[in-house]
Amino acid sequence: MTLLVRDEDDILALNLEHHLAQGVDRFIVTDNRSTDRTPQILRRYVERGLVECIQEPGDTYSQAAWVSRMAERAAATGASWVIHADADEFWIARQPGLRLRDVVEQLPAAQPVQLVQRWNAALCRHHDRHAWIDPATVRWFDRASQNNLGQPLPPKVLHRARAGVQVEHGNHGLLWPDPAIVPQANADLVILHFPYRGYRHYAHKIQQGGRAYSANAQLSPAVGSTWRADYLAWMAGMLRQRVQQRLLALPGFLQQRAAGRLLRPPNALPAHTPRGLSPAASAAYDANAGVVTLADDNYFFGVRLLYHSLEQQVPLVVYDLGLGEQAHRWVAAHPAISIRPIPDTPLVRAIRDACGERALAKATKREWPLWICPELILAAPFRRVAWIDADAVVLRGLKHLFRLVERQPLITHENLAPDQTANPTELLEQLPLAPRQRRRPVQDILLNAGVSGWCLERDRALLEGYTHPIRCIFQGRSLAPDQVRWHDQGCLIWALQNAGYGPDILQSKRWNLCVKHSALAGSRIDPSADDAAINHWLQQARRLETRARIVHWNGHPVAWSQG
Repeated sequence: MTLLVRDEDDILALNLEHHLAQGVDRFIVTDNRSTDRTPQILRRYVERGLVECIQEPGDTYSQAAWVSRMAERAAATGASWVIHADADEFWIARQPGLRLRDVVEQLPAAQPVQLVQRWNAALCRHHDRHAWIDPATVRWFDRASQNNLGQPLPPKVLHRARAGVQVEHGNHGLLWPDPAIVPQANADLVILHFPYRGYRHYAHKIQQGGRAYSANAQLSPAVGSTWRADYLAWMAGMLRQRVQQRLLALPGFLQQRAAGRLLRPPNALPAHTPRGLSPAASAAYDANAGVVTLADDNYFFGVRLLYHSLEQQVPLVVYDLGLGEQAHRWVAAHPAISIRPIPDTPLVRAIRDACGERALAKATKREWPLWICPELILAAPFRRVAWIDADAVVLRGLKHLFRLVERQPLITHENLAPDQTANPTELLEQLPLAPRQRRRPVQDILLNAGVSGWCLERDRALLEGYTHPIRCIFQGRSLAPDQVRWHDQGCLIWALQNAGYGPDILQSKRWNLCVKHSALAGSRIDPSADDAAINHWLQQARRLETRARIVHWNGHPVAWSQG
């Protein structure tokens, strides 16, 4: 049996033990980037000689290629039949008392490719009250199962081991080396399928799967359509509602059971097998609230201004875009500020590879860092995070800013060039919004991404939406960069529109006032100024500009050159 797994520690041991009892001799398992206890579970079975484990670091869910690789390995190691399963699928015989092995051993050699029907676990809405739905406790299954789009659930494939077999995406079919061979529907086996084991697990799976699909440039958008649709809904905050609508209310459940659509399995899962959802890891935050920014040596004087403007009320993290020794020494000598490396994520690597060191009109400004802001926010070590560009200073109201973030994301107006801020109309044709949002008039949200505020526990889906167009551009290559306005800023506009927000989410311009519109227009400070001089300058700035809470230079110079 082959398995492709990612974060399946709630069900993996149950799956392996069930199929061992069903007569499977050996497993080839591809572990794709698991971060839960899946690797430890697999290690126990590897040590017993029952599992061969392949580590797959790719984040593109290239299922067809990865499963075909396992099929080739199974043939090379002497398998007779190869069953392609998922961790949430339990293969059984339809005749009571028979094992999976009993049926497979009787399959005719002349029919080397077999298709097996799946029955989804029939769940009521009351099941969703539990954090984890234990497969061993499910009693009824739907013999007319449908996928999340309301289409008949496709079968899964098993085949005689042979070199050169190409398994199709989803394990629903394959390309056999002899094109004359036609897959046969198998009437003696059935698969008990548990696609939903509680909302927390399902949302995690959809996030991972949807992200991987959007990052895969080789797959047609039609592949994985059910996960893609739910991923869009998850980013829009609509997934919980969609899931509830799919689960049967009790009258509907009883009606289907009386009509004979719901059946008890002919061979049940064992009642005492390893099971249980591991507790969710609690997020480890350095502080309840903090500010993050990004800078290299060209912008480090701005970091010093920002740091002093915060008055050490909250910590400041600076992501290192190329800070020299002098900057590191300065940070080491000051409290409540630290330097962190830019996260080495697949998306950041893809952006860097695509953009190289390409500069913008301003020679000191490179393009690739302009796309990575949402990845930096997601990696922040604070529960409540304010992103503030390194060319902005906080004049007042920092505590109030974080109180606003407790209620909803803090998004600020674009007040330098609002007439140039809206995304091209073609974007929503290339990257449609979640279905509910498509039925509403789409309103432009003329924001500036240089100042924003987030609660990471609440806003991860929205931040995922922020990264989604970026992933489509640089990993999936399904979107051109010029389809979004001003790099990540246009991506944030799309994410908010997808989540159903309108312009009313924008806070007062005082939270991100362009210096051009402030009393500080034309103000300059010596870049060699020491801490005392910077603090004196900030005191003067607060007296001059009495309305703004944050002033943003938006690329206008704040430091004057001594030369």
